[in-house]
Amino acid sequence: MDLKQALQRAWQIVQLDRAAIREVAADPNAMLPGLVLMALSGAIAALLSLNPFGILLGPVIAVVGAFVGTAVLHVLALLFGGRGSYGALFNAGAHGHALLSAANVVPVLGSLVALVWGVVVSVVNLEEVHGLSRGRAVIVVLIPVLLTLACAAVLFSVIVAAFLHAFHHT
Repeated sequence: MDLKQALQRAWQIVQLDRAAIREVAADPNAMLPGLVLMALSGAIAALLSLNPFGILLGPVIAVVGAFVGTAVLHVLALLFGGRGSYGALFNAGAHGHALLSAANVVPVLGSLVALVWGVVVSVVNLEEVHGLSRGRAVIVVLIPVLLTLACAAVLFSVIVAAFLHAFHHT
């Protein structure tokens, strides 16, 4: 599969084309193009942020993030009765999410769109790759999202408390 074909498949996945999701998930040659798309999305994000260090680290962070994120979803999917493989979930996820990251070009709104639609794409990927029901797929996707939000809320509360404490004593 060449880069043009990978982009076409990624676009189909973002459009929730279930046949494309199953095709990419089952394709043993889809991992390398998925990795390339993830690395490109990381490099593009770094270029757009004008971060010179990010140009080198962006692709690495995007690829490692894809591997870790897929691992979390895969383990949760298995706990909820999923029957798919890690590689199949990675293939479908890397293609779709690499393309979705392009929405981050538009500050704030683009990130919000990418986040929300990324949840939808992940749910459909889990339905197709792991054979989960819609409800179970939603739960699998929302667990890491809610845990991340809870951690962010705790961190924010600690920062605010530290700031208020320091302000109160000056």
